Amino acid sequence: MDLYKIITQLTDEEFSEIHSTFTANKADKSAAFLRIIRENPESPDKQFLEEFDISPSAFYVLKSRLNQKIETFLLNRVG
Repeated sequence: MDLYKIITQLTDEEFSEIHSTFTANKADKSAAFLRIIRENPESPDKQFLEEFDISPSAFYVLKSRLNQKIETFLLNRVG
């Protein structure tokens, strides 16, 4: 499933829990991207890249890690 669909389908509680985890772990860019996806699902990549000056490869890694962390979070909630 698409990262953006997953994030927009999270409950408010799940979103808050994931966002808090990123904030507590000083993963500020991940927390910011998560928030941007939730608030602006039409063009989150563009908005994020306008706010943060990162390379395309760093952005790809950020999205990949964000996807892995959310998948792990959801799997732990099910298990």
